[in-house]
Amino acid sequence: MKSKKDPKNKNIEKNNAKGITLIALVITIIVLLILAGVSIAMLTGDNGIITQANKSKVANEKATAKEKVQVEVGGSRGTDGKLDYGLLEDNLNNIKDIEGVPSPITEESFPLEVTVDGYTVTIADNGTVTVEGETTGGDETVIVEGVKIPNGFYHVAGTSVETGLVISDVKGDDLNNTKDGNQYVWIPVTKDEEGNPTKPYIETNGKLKAGSDIEIQLGRYNFDDTTGEPSQYSGDYIEDDLGNDNAPALNINEFKNSVKENGGYYIGRYEAGVVGYDENNIETINSTGKLSWTGYKAKAGQELKLVCREGEQVWNYVTQNKASELCRNISTENGYTNVTSDLVNSYAWDTAIVYIQKCGTDIKYSMQTGKSTTSSEPSETGEAILAEGVGANKKDVQCNIYDMAGNCLEWSTETIKDSMYSCVGRGRNYGVSSYYASLRVGYTAAYVFGSGSFRPLLYL
Repeated sequence: MKSKKDPKNKNIEKNNAKGITLIALVITIIVLLILAGVSIAMLTGDNGIITQANKSKVANEKATAKEKVQVEVGGSRGTDGKLDYGLLEDNLNNIKDIEGVPSPITEESFPLEVTVDGYTVTIADNGTVTVEGETTGGDETVIVEGVKIPNGFYHVAGTSVETGLVISDVKGDDLNNTKDGNQYVWIPVTKDEEGNPTKPYIETNGKLKAGSDIEIQLGRYNFDDTTGEPSQYSGDYIEDDLGNDNAPALNINEFKNSVKENGGYYIGRYEAGVVGYDENNIETINSTGKLSWTGYKAKAGQELKLVCREGEQVWNYVTQNKASELCRNISTENGYTNVTSDLVNSYAWDTAIVYIQKCGTDIKYSMQTGKSTTSSEPSETGEAILAEGVGANKKDVQCNIYDMAGNCLEWSTETIKDSMYSCVGRGRNYGVSSYYASLRVGYTAAYVFGSGSFRPLLYL
């Protein structure tokens, strides 16, 4: 027998159903609000779309502010490459929406902080420009004109890659002290050996700058003796370890990879100089027969030291093996922590000449000859003059690089197969008028001479 339902119970059930529906609706609304909040957080958080767009906008604004200052700083250097404070003040005040330019600007003004378009831009006393969020010291990597200034180095001369960016391991005003101040010049490379754009120049399709037609390809070259035009090297010399008596490149593939990744390398601004030597005890003839030999002897209580700065005694009377040893050790002796040092290789020498001919004032520099300022011995580093042709009797300097055409023949890491003349020198020495900047000439490994020197190479 079916029981009858109480009408009151029916009302209770209806009310319960309504209650459950309302609760479900509230829960649904809460869940939707939570999901909406998560979505907004995702869009506006550190990894969100909106924030990334804002970050890109800010990055572009910072880069623009930095570039405005960098242009004016670049135009504020004197002929010595140092900042002209009065000119810097005038040039900075030309920038629209700049605040905080002191008057007058003095040595005590640095590091000089100004505000451009709302962003803080810092100018170091050596002219390095950084924007807030970037490093400002010599202990971290700084970017100038897209070029990495290695840790512990300072940008001291050159306003662009075309004019020759110079770095030193000593800060600006101390460049003339007697201990350090080694200087190197950046050689920009827009294409690797295969002709592909190096990483920093991918956006410009292998051109030095947007709108430029200048290409600098890493390579070993012959140079036309009439026009100076480079072509791929063909000859007997090889950049490889053939087991000869010469010292080969430390790691030529590592060098090439570094160039491909960083878009260039550094070479010594000057020929090698020597300090700490005994002026009264220099052997000018190698009587020992040792491959790793130099005619210089240390002064009592001192050590021979390789330097790369202007006005020092050029380090001649040195074998190719000793030159290689000195160049490899310059990084450890001076505490360079993020670069590799080596004796200049044929890629570095030839590509530097291509760079000089495209960015300097002498399109036939490869054929230039140079000489010492004296007729009987090599001049001090940075003092050679050109012997003939364009710029004769003027200092041998292009793109802030000195003496590649003159003063001394310079050892390289090139060699030649099955030959006793395993060591290859580059450039001209003051004693042979027919030698020129791009020349290759072979010598025996134990050979030393007064007109022979060398030049260090650095790569990142």
